[in-house]
Amino acid sequence: MGCYITQAEIQPVAPSFVRRGRGGRSTPPILPLQRGGNTAKTPFISRKLLALLALLALLALLAVPSFADDYAHYQKAGQKSAKWDGLIKSGFQAIDGGDVQAGFIFMQKAYNLGCRDGLLLFKLGIYYESQKNFKDAARYIEEAAPKLQSQYPDYEHTKRIHEHLARIYYQADSLTRRLPKSSRQ
Repeated sequence: MGCYITQAEIQPVAPSFVRRGRGGRSTPPILPLQRGGNTAKTPFISRKLLALLALLALLALLAVPSFADDYAHYQKAGQKSAKWDGLIKSGFQAIDGGDVQAGFIFMQKAYNLGCRDGLLLFKLGIYYESQKNFKDAARYIEEAAPKLQSQYPDYEHTKRIHEHLARIYYQADSLTRRLPKSSRQ
């Protein structure tokens, strides 16, 4: 006589690390975190993905230069005039305070009075880019590039002016335009 085992007798013998899901299908185990005894049931791939996203967000914050000291740079090397100094200060302060629209109005008035400072032109270009007006953004930043390089050679955005122009050209679909020559070449 033969010895027969039924399915009901085999199932309890299944390895303890295999969980049974719907319909008796096995699912991979969820392992706890290895460090610190944390027993969070986050799948390993999700933890790695979250860590990667957090790292990328941190790097993005560190890589984006700040505009906070722009008025101090203008005071040191800017194209100063009594006609527009108050407008420049108000515009830069409004932007630093988060009121971009008011800052733009002050800076546009300074531009209309004849100010062609590299920092002012750059900020106007960035404003137009944020408004998706890439034609005007490119015009202002192209005009700002040589002035930033001569007036503000150590300014953090001067070193990245070609990145700004390349981004605007890409967004405007003007990839055939040439970037201005850099003073570092």
